[in-house]
Amino acid sequence: MRAVLFGAVQFSGKCLERFLIGWPGLEVVGVVTKRESVFHSDFLNLEPIARAAKIPVHFSMGRAAEENDLVSWLDALSPDVIFVLGWSHLLSARVVKTAAAGCIGYHPAMLPRNRGRHPLIWTLVLGLREAGSTFFWLGSGVDNGDIINQRAVAVTDDDDAASLYSKVEAQALEQLNEFIPALISGQRSGVPQEPTQANEWRKRVPGDGEIDWRMSARSIRNLVRALTKPYPGATVRIGLNRFPVWRAEFSSLGSDTDEPGKVLGHGADGEFVVKCGEGALLVARHEISPAPKKGDYL
Repeated sequence: MRAVLFGAVQFSGKCLERFLIGWPGLEVVGVVTKRESVFHSDFLNLEPIARAAKIPVHFSMGRAAEENDLVSWLDALSPDVIFVLGWSHLLSARVVKTAAAGCIGYHPAMLPRNRGRHPLIWTLVLGLREAGSTFFWLGSGVDNGDIINQRAVAVTDDDDAASLYSKVEAQALEQLNEFIPALISGQRSGVPQEPTQANEWRKRVPGDGEIDWRMSARSIRNLVRALTKPYPGATVRIGLNRFPVWRAEFSSLGSDTDEPGKVLGHGADGEFVVKCGEGALLVARHEISPAPKKGDYL
């Protein structure tokens, strides 16, 4: 079986490395990736991995103007299947048709729930207790094709963007072992999604990451852990500047008479406690300069 991989993030690289270890009967004959990206904090150009394995590489930014060249390149490779793993652009019908068996996508959520953009970030922001890991056949819409393989991923209060990313990545690599041998043997299985159970998350905008101290401590902590590395960080606006916050934990300081945004205490290493709309937070890692002191207001 001849396979092409589309991808441009760290997860894509882990999948490509797994493909190169190989399954009998599966050969990666091409890789589509990007030279650069300003949109993905976890961006990875797959060219070095592919070139080292002597696999042809095609660069694309997902633009309609590039489609003719991309389709011609794919037609020349005659892929049986295309894996779309860590690629933020929808594939056109022309591109999908170049794969004889079809195209397989991936979404880190329990489809049909939580289709759309930034699933790991929204999962943490909303304080959900479960994420997912779903491989599916590309359909005519966003994340709506038949499900090939799906597993739930538990989310704890200690998880942040990095730990949840790692959990989902590890789960996905295990799932490849579960369904690829059957795919190679010619089985094209898939369970249709129930559209009445579906919702679609929107694209985030920069303002979604700005901390408002009138929010509850839990909501702010969720925002911080959702946007910590490898993402750009939740931000605090002070004057015209925005500063990233990387870690925040609950604090018992403060009372009902303290206003949201009041700094209740500070430490020698720059950490500080701030009153929230409900509760208080210890801001343990941040890049606010100068660091807030007790009695300041944010």
